[in-house]
Amino acid sequence: MNSQEAFVAVVATALGLSFPVAMLWIWLRYRAGRSQPDQKVLRGVEDRLTRLEQAVDVISESTERILEGQRFTTQVLTRSSSASQSVSGGGEEGPLPVQEPKRG
Repeated sequence: MNSQEAFVAVVATALGLSFPVAMLWIWLRYRAGRSQPDQKVLRGVEDRLTRLEQAVDVISESTERILEGQRFTTQVLTRSSSASQSVSGGGEEGPLPVQEPKRG
C-alpha cells in the first residue's frame, strides 16, 4: 500500500466514524433543547377536544332520531300503499307510463 492509498484509507475511516458521532451529538442537543409544553395551552386543547366530543355526541343522537323518523314514515307509507292496493284490486294496472322530455 503506498502513501496515497493509506491517506485515502485514513480519511475515509475518519469521515466514516465522525458522521455517526456528529449525528448522535446533534440528536442529543436537539433533545436537550426541547422544552415541556405549556400547561395552559394543553388545558385549552383539552377543553376544545371535550367540546368537540360533546358536539359529536349531540349530532349522533340527532341523526339517530332522524333515522327513526324515516323508518317510521317508510313503514306508514308501506302499510298505506299495501292497503290501497288491496282495496283497488291488487294494483293490476301496472306501472305508470314515463313521458320523455321534448328536445328541440
